[in-house]
Amino acid sequence: MKSLVLFFTFSLVVTACGPRSEPLAQLNDDPELPTVRIELDSVHRIDSGAQIWAASFDPESPDAAVVAAGGDVTYLDLPSIRPHWNYRFGHRMEISKALISPNGRVVAHGSGFEEGSGKLRLLSMTDGSLLREIALADADGWLDSLNWSPDGRFIALGSYDDGKVRLFDATTLRLERTLESAGGAVYAISFSPDGRFLYGSVGSDLHLWNLESGALVWSYDARWWNAGETYVFSPDSRYIAAGAGTDAILIDVATRQIVQRVGPHPSHVTAVAFTPDLCCVVSAGENTAGRTEMKLWDIATGTVLQTVVLNAADGFEVVAGASVSRDGSKLMLTTRQSLRIYKLIY
Repeated sequence: MKSLVLFFTFSLVVTACGPRSEPLAQLNDDPELPTVRIELDSVHRIDSGAQIWAASFDPESPDAAVVAAGGDVTYLDLPSIRPHWNYRFGHRMEISKALISPNGRVVAHGSGFEEGSGKLRLLSMTDGSLLREIALADADGWLDSLNWSPDGRFIALGSYDDGKVRLFDATTLRLERTLESAGGAVYAISFSPDGRFLYGSVGSDLHLWNLESGALVWSYDARWWNAGETYVFSPDSRYIAAGAGTDAILIDVATRQIVQRVGPHPSHVTAVAFTPDLCCVVSAGENTAGRTEMKLWDIATGTVLQTVVLNAADGFEVVAGASVSRDGSKLMLTTRQSLRIYKLIY
């Protein structure tokens, strides 16, 4: 098998490995269950020493993604791993998040540890040029979470330091509202797809805010779920999938009850994602003794449809994130040093 090494202008080195197979620990062939399965398409490694902090598909294409790695934001063509553009903003050790707007025209980028404060930027999807930038003087340090509202009107930022979620106008970057909590690191934030709620993983608590009023609707100590940093809303806003220790759980938003629990995984679950048709959840986690598993499971029954043992020979690391393309054709797992692209076959 040949490997292609590309030297980007910003000193990022990516090795693109072609399609390969990974062993399937379990594949369920019950005809009454969904027939979706996962097949590895490619692996792309970043060897510059900069960590990947975020990666997400272009809403308009399953063959392109925006990647935030160290001091760079890059819009990549995934089949070739050639950059359409790159924006370099700072030191490679900075922590940053980047996400494409729902209409696919703008990238929101938040960073921390830059000149003593965080910053929020808007970049053009056309060429990566800087459209607007503001300093976040009252949010010093780590900006650990970022997300767009479904209608593209707002950008939410969560701070690692002060436990607050700030909502900014996506055009002007004016601060519109600050959602308060009892404090703690904001590990993850997400809007419900219907735009009514925003959830945040704050310290050991799971918060849900009503966006019309800004009121905290409910707050639960997630330690009773043994839950961690990983939460995502379902496409219909009815459920939250989360990592809960070595299990993945499905929470009913209306009742706040666990309705499915899937596991155990070899170690803590650190990434979850829904398929767009709401049939399944993908969950994956930490590397334990050279073994990392990804499970594909049915939402209705909790049945594991497929278990993929990720290739330890590749020097595989903790799965830091998972996303599914809007058309449901591809899944991307992000580690601190690589992107792994899978086909979802229905």
